[in-house]
Amino acid sequence: MRGNSRRLAAAVAAVIALTMVSVFQNCAQKLPSEATDQAQLSPPPVPPAPLQLIITAASIETSTTLQLSSAGGVPPYTFSVLSGPAGVNMTSGLVTAGSVAGTVWLRVTDSKGTQTDGSLSVTAPPPTGGGGGPPPITPGSVAFESSGDFNFTVPNYGRLTVVVNGGGGGGGGANVDASPGSPGGGGGNSVFLGMTAEGGAGGQASNYYAGINFYGSTVPAQPGNGIGGGSSVTGGGAGGGAPGTYALTQGQYGGRGGQVSTVYVIGSGGPSIGDVISFHVGGGGAGGKNGGIFPTAGSGGNGSVYIYWDP
Repeated sequence: MRGNSRRLAAAVAAVIALTMVSVFQNCAQKLPSEATDQAQLSPPPVPPAPLQLIITAASIETSTTLQLSSAGGVPPYTFSVLSGPAGVNMTSGLVTAGSVAGTVWLRVTDSKGTQTDGSLSVTAPPPTGGGGGPPPITPGSVAFESSGDFNFTVPNYGRLTVVVNGGGGGGGGANVDASPGSPGGGGGNSVFLGMTAEGGAGGQASNYYAGINFYGSTVPAQPGNGIGGGSSVTGGGAGGGAPGTYALTQGQYGGRGGQVSTVYVIGSGGPSIGDVISFHVGGGGAGGKNGGIFPTAGSGGNGSVYIYWDP
């Protein structure tokens, strides 16, 4: 009996030992799975906010500075100028405007290479005189007396007077030895803002044998008109060309160009100081050819634009 009891106790102990080993093995197998489950339950990382380039002013004056800043993205940030009259410190973001006006395009780049652009205007400072008041107005004038296209930069003024003259028409050709002359060419129009001074008409040619004879006539061809502006004077522009003459025949004088003028007052609808005005001055009409081998009649005078400014 005593031997059987010992054998039973040994068997029970062995069973208990095997059970404990199995329990430990099951626990070891379950631990990685439980860790994985907990990792799957962790929230994903939060993405960075969108990258922003912060420009605190729409414009700055020439030769001044402005501090840029940035938000979002992944710091650190790098600043750069894409184009325009300014420079920028690539790390601090301090913009320094150049000496001329224009539009500056800027860029910020974060550490991940993400980029955002923005723009800034550089403007010229307003003119100032002594003591901080407006600058003094120096009276002056300028004349444009050749034909072509021109630009005029409006100076500091109180009153701006503009006189526009059209080109004169060319003189008509004379009849020479039964060869009729040709008519003169019309003068060109001169145009300044909303004003037009028309060119004078070309003089008629003489054909003595056809009964058209302007011998001794000093009556010019039709003058140009002045259109627009505060006032207009018909026929006040450039003179017409002299006619061709020969024996008893003569062409007609060219017509005078038209004239128009106006006075602008600063602050009352006149152009702004610093505006660039493009305008055209008409040329004089070509003189008509005399009959035969004789030279041409006189050409008309070129148009003109005269500008005066004073306080």
